[in-house]
Amino acid sequence: MNAYSLRSIQFIEGLKELKPKVILLDSKKNYKNNKFPKVKGIEFYEKFSDIKNLIKKLKPSFLVSVNNYTSYLCSKIPGNFYRICDLNGTLPYELQAQCKVEKNDFRSYLINRRQKRIIKMADFITSVSLAQKYSVIGQQSILGCSGYKNIGKNLVSVVENAQVSKYDNYYNKKGLGLDIPEDSQKLLFLGSFNNWVDEECLISSFALAKKKNPKLVLILTGKKENCFGNTKYENFMKIAKNKNLLGSIFHLGFIDYLDIKSLIEFCDLGIVCDLDIYESQLGARNRINEMMKFKLPVICTKASQISHEIQKLNPNLVAECGNHKEIAKKVNYLLDSQNKKAIRLAIKNFNSVYLDNDSILDPIKDFIKNPFKKEYTEIKLVRFVKNILKKKFNL
Repeated sequence: MNAYSLRSIQFIEGLKELKPKVILLDSKKNYKNNKFPKVKGIEFYEKFSDIKNLIKKLKPSFLVSVNNYTSYLCSKIPGNFYRICDLNGTLPYELQAQCKVEKNDFRSYLINRRQKRIIKMADFITSVSLAQKYSVIGQQSILGCSGYKNIGKNLVSVVENAQVSKYDNYYNKKGLGLDIPEDSQKLLFLGSFNNWVDEECLISSFALAKKKNPKLVLILTGKKENCFGNTKYENFMKIAKNKNLLGSIFHLGFIDYLDIKSLIEFCDLGIVCDLDIYESQLGARNRINEMMKFKLPVICTKASQISHEIQKLNPNLVAECGNHKEIAKKVNYLLDSQNKKAIRLAIKNFNSVYLDNDSILDPIKDFIKNPFKKEYTEIKLVRFVKNILKKKFNL
C-alpha cells in the first residue's frame, strides 16, 4: 500500500454516492490476497489502450483521473467529456530532489513535459495542499489558461489526503513480536529514507532526546541501502554508530501493510523530519495521517500543509526544520504522561477533519454539479499585430 493506493481509496470512497464506474490500471492478480476486502464494481485493465477504447465506447460526461501518472495518460484520451485531473503531489519537485542525488536533470525535464500536458488539458485540477494549488495556478498562467474566458472559474481546488477507516477490521491483530525491552519508550520513523528526509536532523534529535530519556529507542521501517538512489540511510547509520546508538535502533525493513496498525499502536510517538525544500512545502505526508489515524501523536517539522494544521491544534507537535534541539525537547515533552490529555485532544480534533470525511471531496462534487470547460488561450501573434497596425495607421 503506497501513497497512490491511499489516494485512490480516498477518491473511491469519497465519491461513491455519485456511483461512478471505477477502473484501475493494474493487474487483478495483485489483489488475490484473501486478507484484503473485495471491493465490488471495480474493473481492472492491464493495458492503457484497453481503457482508452472503453472510454471511447462509453462516452462518459466526466473523466476523473486519480494520481499524477494516470492523469497524464488520461490527458491523451480524446473526447468531449469534462476532465478532472488529480495531482497527488508536485512531481517536478519530487524529481528535483531525485535529480540532486543523480546530479542530472533529465528526469525533471520529462516530468515537466507531462505536467504541462495535464495542466493544458484538464478542465479542473485537484491538489493536495493550498501551496500546490497556487503553484498550479501560476503554471496555468504561463501555459495559456489565464485568458479572459476563464475569469471567475475555479480551475484548481485542494483535496487534502485523508484516511478511510472502512477496512480497519482487516488489519492483523497479532503483535509483531519485536524483541524490544518492555519498559522502553518507542519512537517510530515510518517509511523509507526518501530524498526529502533530513536524516542528520533525525538521528541528532534522537541522540539528544535519549540523553534525557535513556529508555528511548527508535524503530525504523522501509528499505535500507540504496533507497531512491541516495545514501541517506548509510549516512544515518554512520552517524548512529559514531554516537554509539546502534543498540537503540531497530530497523524492521518493509512490513506487511496489514501489520501497520499493530506497529503504530505498539509505539509511543511518531517522528517526521523533512528538509525545508519545495517538495516538503507543496506536498502531503501520508505517514503523519497514518499514525494520527491510529491515535499515535507525531512530532513533525514545519514544512508541509498538514504540519501547519497540526501546529494550530497543538504547537508542541511541530518544530522548525533542521532544529534538532527543539525536536528533542518536544519528543520528551510529548512522552511525558502529564501532557497526554492535551495531546489526545489534538489527535481527536485532527481525526475529526481527516478521518472518514467525504466532504474533503466536495470540490469535485461541486464541479460535477456545475461543470465548465476551461478555455485555452491561443493568440496568433502575426494576425494580432496586423490588426493593431491596421487600426493605428488606417491600413
